[in-house]
Parts: sequence; structure tokens; C-alpha cells
Amino acid sequence: MSDSEHNRVIEVLYELALDFKPYGRVYVDHISKDYKTINILSHRKRGAADVYPYYPDLWCRTKRTNKIEIFEVWDSQIEDACITDIVLAALTPDIEALYIICLQKDQYELALKLVKVVLSSLFGEEGSLLLDPSKVAKYVTYVPAGVLDDRRLKKFLHDKLDF
Repeated sequence: MSDSEHNRVIEVLYELALDFKPYGRVYVDHISKDYKTINILSHRKRGAADVYPYYPDLWCRTKRTNKIEIFEVWDSQIEDACITDIVLAALTPDIEALYIICLQKDQYELALKLVKVVLSSLFGEEGSLLLDPSKVAKYVTYVPAGVLDDRRLKKFLHDKLDF
């Protein structure tokens, strides 16, 4: 898939997110002028915490619960980059949901596998999972090449991702 297809999917997600009433703020990399990174703090016993900036393709803060929902579009990413996306999303404070939109069938299959393996091994301080893999797996979707025109893509993503 080309960068233009990747960007087209992000643009359509942005339109859907802006129109989705539960979202208060929507931030999208490379499109919105007020894009903000998600800062992930490391925990140290002494001294200042390190800050790791996370740049998801798109993220939203919900109005009612003030939780974060993250959208990542995968096209030709290598496995290491995919794992990094999942780990950083799981470490995001106030994470509610992670949506992974795959533009290639093999990326979709990889996403399902990685979500299960990676998220099943990430626990918070209380001993609970940082992000439930079964909750994320339902938001992993594959976009076939035949629906990449704007009108069909918008309807497809609207229906698949419960906008």
C-alpha cells in the first residue's frame, strides 16, 4: 500500500472522529495543526521520570469519561514497529481502546497475533492487564483494496469501528 492510501484512511478516520459525539478532542498526526503527542512517563524510585513521546496516527479523548482511544493504521510496518505501537498504547495513561486498521491481509493476521501475545504479558502495578487483548482484538480490522475510495471507505470504517 502507498503512503497516499495510508493518509487517506487517516483522513477518513479523522472525519469520522470529528463527527462522533462522544469524542471531545481529536488529534491526528500530519493533519491537525494542534496535534499533541501522548507522553508516557517511566517510573523511577529517585529523580525525575523520563518522558517518552508517543505519536499515534490518531487519538481522541472522550467527553464523558475523559479516557483515550487510539487509532493506528498499519500498512507495511515491520513487526518491531507493530509491537512498539501496541506496547506504547497499552502504557498510555487513561487508555480506553486501541483500534488497529490494517491495509494488508498479512498485517491483519499479524495484528491479531501480536495483540494477543503482547497484551497478555503487560501487567500494571496492581497485577491487572494494562489493556485487555480481547477488547482490542474486536477493534482490529482489515481494509480490502476494493473499499479504498473515500465514500466506500467512510461507510466501511463507520460500520466496522462502531462510529
